[in-house]
Amino acid sequence: MCSLRSFFSRMLAGFFEYRLQKVVVIRSVKFGLFYRSVQLSVIVYFLFYIIWHKKGYQVMETPEGGVVFKVKGLDFVNRSGDPDYGARVWDSADYIIPPIMNGAIFITTNARVTDKQAMSECPESVGHCHQDGDCPAGSISSQGRRTGRCSPDTRTCISYGWCPAPSQDAFNLPVGSVLTRARNFTVQLKNSVDFRAFDKKRRNILDWMTSEYLNTCLYDKAHPNLTYCPVFRLGDILAYSGTTSEEVYKIGGAFGIDISWQCNFDLPEEHCLPKYHFRELDIGKGTDIEGFSVQYAYNYRSEGQDRRMLVHAYGIKIFVTVSGEGGRFDFYRLSMNLGSGLALFGLSSMLCDVILLRIASQKQRASLQRARVDYCDVGRRRRRSAGALRRKTRETGTSRKKKTKMSSRRTTRQRRRSWRWSTSRAGPARMSTRRAPGRRRAAPAADGATGSRGGVDIVSDANVTVS
Repeated sequence: MCSLRSFFSRMLAGFFEYRLQKVVVIRSVKFGLFYRSVQLSVIVYFLFYIIWHKKGYQVMETPEGGVVFKVKGLDFVNRSGDPDYGARVWDSADYIIPPIMNGAIFITTNARVTDKQAMSECPESVGHCHQDGDCPAGSISSQGRRTGRCSPDTRTCISYGWCPAPSQDAFNLPVGSVLTRARNFTVQLKNSVDFRAFDKKRRNILDWMTSEYLNTCLYDKAHPNLTYCPVFRLGDILAYSGTTSEEVYKIGGAFGIDISWQCNFDLPEEHCLPKYHFRELDIGKGTDIEGFSVQYAYNYRSEGQDRRMLVHAYGIKIFVTVSGEGGRFDFYRLSMNLGSGLALFGLSSMLCDVILLRIASQKQRASLQRARVDYCDVGRRRRRSAGALRRKTRETGTSRKKKTKMSSRRTTRQRRRSWRWSTSRAGPARMSTRRAPGRRRAAPAADGATGSRGGVDIVSDANVTVS
């Protein structure tokens, strides 16, 4: 019961408290340098990183947009070992597979073509068998439905499907099958972006670019004007991505182009310009999944039979992304960041408090703790002061009364003493020459004359009169 009562007493005592700030000045070079260093770090971080680098005074908006591709280039491929295929010219309609993609494009740089395929039975191009039992009838393989027979010539299973079966060796290509001029193909990017929050629209084909400029320019990262040219040579894209191997034209690869828009709409719109960044996306280099390839077919009918031309294409796939942000001054954003900076500025005091109260020596901590807190009960002090004043007043009054009473008593005693002296038998002559304390001396009187001394009339021996 007592503990519960003491708990509520402490709780009520803490509830009826009001705290004032008390400044404790600590004169120390070490702590002073640390305190100022933390303050300087906060100021540098806030001004240079938050306000200047991150543009903490602006409200930001991410652009939205799309990309359109236009590829130009021709190549001539002559398959002298295949009279049915012969010589062939490849243009953008042949090597852009598929012709429309969302944010990406595939450019064929190498291909293996299997022409005049028809539905029939033929040996498979992969696998191995020794007898018919190794080829279960009715099973499905990668090239068709197996018939249950093993070919004695190729030692592979015979299947029903598109024949002749395509070769699975992508690297055993005839001489002249690689598109050697693919590195000179050009890719033109048309990009438009919209900053909805600011009602601003921009495009990578700038206002000063003419048709003649677009037909003749090629992107050059180091040139002041060509760095904005939206036409890229395929070989330059690979070079800017860090790829120098010629093998990529044979087995293919994946690359990315990022169009970055970093715009400050506090300035004129002409300063909002795109920047292009390149990177390689193929992470399977040196493994079996290295490269990039697709398969497609051209179907047709010949001699009353359905036929097709199967193309296994290897090439460069380019992914294009749009990124960046636009900013414009906003007072609300600036005030929020300033408030955060001021709150962060108090971190210096907090760190110094932690060091002084937790890391400093025991003597320093005790000294600081004594200086930090003072307890002041205003109501109790007021009551104590009033009581002390009353006691002092009573004591002063009593002292005055005592002094007055003592003074009156002293006067009475002096009067009585003077009376005794005047009526004493010691003789009138001797007694008349003494004066009472506090009285003036009387002038000497002649015989038979009277005189006054201390309220006593002095006369001759015969006559004593008490006045």
